[in-house]
Amino acid sequence: MIWPVLLIIPFVISFFCYKRSWHPHILLFFSKKELIRIGHRGAPLLAHENTVSSFIKAVEADIDGIELDVQFSSDKQLIVYHDWACEALIGPVKYIDKTPYSELKKIRFNNKNINKIPLFNEVLDVLPENYIKIIEIKSRHVFDAGIEKNILYILE
Repeated sequence: MIWPVLLIIPFVISFFCYKRSWHPHILLFFSKKELIRIGHRGAPLLAHENTVSSFIKAVEADIDGIELDVQFSSDKQLIVYHDWACEALIGPVKYIDKTPYSELKKIRFNNKNINKIPLFNEVLDVLPENYIKIIEIKSRHVFDAGIEKNILYILE
């Protein structure tokens, strides 16, 4: 019965040592002590969420930053889309990670040509460089072949 206690003691000691030496990194926008306004998936009340037009509307609304979701298509393109799958206007449900971007970019939301699934770099192109960007990485796999490395590479 003593062996479970012996296993737990190193974890407890490690936790308290880590907690005592850890100091949070405070980002620059927190030091303003002001309310910051973040557009969730762009400006979804003004344009279809997670589209380039929605992110442009967010910039025009003079907010401080945006939140967006990034995931891989089957051909490893970084795309901005929240759900795991989308319904094509005509045809079956398309799972994002099982569909190449050449197929995904044909999908239009609300029957408008401007409402297509964008690439991550297309969204970044319309955002000011100093904009706050909260990027949620979407992956249905625990180990996703470096999606975070690709995102960091594009951001740099």
